[in-house]
Amino acid sequence: MMKNCVLFTMLLLPLVVAGQTKITTYHDRIKGLKNEEYFVLNADSSQIDGKYLKYNPEGVVIIEGDYVKGKRNGTFFNYYDNGKLQRETIYIDGLRQGETKVYHPNGNLLQIAIFKNDTLSGQIISYYEDEVVKSSTEFKSGKPDGEVVNYYPSGVKKEVIHYQSGLQDGTTETFYENGTKETEAYYKKGKLDGHFKTYYPSGTLKTEAYNEAGLQNGTYKTYYANEQLEYAGTYVQGKLSGAANAFFEDGTPSQKLVYKEGARVGKNYTYHPNGAVKTATDYSNNEKDRTIEEFNASGQLLSTKTYKEDVRSGQWTLYNIADGSFVRENYIDDKLDGKRTTYSSKEVITEEADFKNGKQHGLTIGYHPNKKTAYETYYEYDRKHGSHKAFDKSGDLIEEGNYVRNLKNGTWKYYDRKGRLEKTVTYKLGKVIKEQ
Repeated sequence: MMKNCVLFTMLLLPLVVAGQTKITTYHDRIKGLKNEEYFVLNADSSQIDGKYLKYNPEGVVIIEGDYVKGKRNGTFFNYYDNGKLQRETIYIDGLRQGETKVYHPNGNLLQIAIFKNDTLSGQIISYYEDEVVKSSTEFKSGKPDGEVVNYYPSGVKKEVIHYQSGLQDGTTETFYENGTKETEAYYKKGKLDGHFKTYYPSGTLKTEAYNEAGLQNGTYKTYYANEQLEYAGTYVQGKLSGAANAFFEDGTPSQKLVYKEGARVGKNYTYHPNGAVKTATDYSNNEKDRTIEEFNASGQLLSTKTYKEDVRSGQWTLYNIADGSFVRENYIDDKLDGKRTTYSSKEVITEEADFKNGKQHGLTIGYHPNKKTAYETYYEYDRKHGSHKAFDKSGDLIEEGNYVRNLKNGTWKYYDRKGRLEKTVTYKLGKVIKEQ
């Protein structure tokens, strides 16, 4: 009987070995560069069993571990291409269990995580390259749950966040590296809810606001570092509403605004530091329509502009404070169209130019201060093209000719003060061909 039992055992061992098939894959079969080495049961590729090895193209092992009937079991090791340990993970029946460690290329610890049935559970700690703690996070059922703390490389706290079931819930605080609080916010189920404050590195208040279910509600204020109020407004359901005022650092007004459901309405003003009005803007149509008056610090009008549906529209007037001249022009669909008229400081017309679809097109007439015509020039799409005439202050013709694409072309005639032909010049696209 004993003899038969021994014989049976000897026969069984070869059968077990024979049940395993060794598999080798290659990066390059000809060069013999292995990719993977492992065994499978019963020629079934899903039933890896025993030692598993994976190589990089240089032949260095980058993954090492054991399988039991197709499932990872025991500790698996991952390596950098230089062979240094990158990660070690414990598996039981194919699931990550317990502590997983990750390492920097320099060999120092990068992260420690705890798994339960392949799900993050417990505290995860991450480290800088010198093993100073970078962050710590509490997990429950694979989601952040509890306190998350981030640190500067110096070890000073950078951020403290509270989570519940994967959503921010409770206080969130950030800090400057000197340890002074930078922001303070309150969350409820992932949305800002409650007071929100920011601070300067000195500790003085920078911003204060209030939120309800993720939307700003109530007073919103910002301050300069000297504690002077910079801006004050009111939010209703996430939109600015009512008066909003801004100030320069010395306390003088910089803006006086009026909002309705998040858009400026009616007359709104900005100011120069000396208190003079800088812009006076009348808003409507959710800010898409507006008329703007711009002034310099001395109170002189610089321009009046209008917009319809957020594009330039209607009459614009632009003032040149240096010489007192000004221009009136017209826009259609954001492009100059129609007549642009230039005036002297005495409101005498000095030029009239026609525009079409944003281009100077048609007849342009210039005038002398005595209102007599100085020149008549035709344009096509921003270039002089066609006949041209110039006159002296008495209205007498002094030159005439034609332009082709901004270049003198053909016969040009020039006259003296008595109106007599002085010379004739023939041009070909800007070059003199003949003169007599």
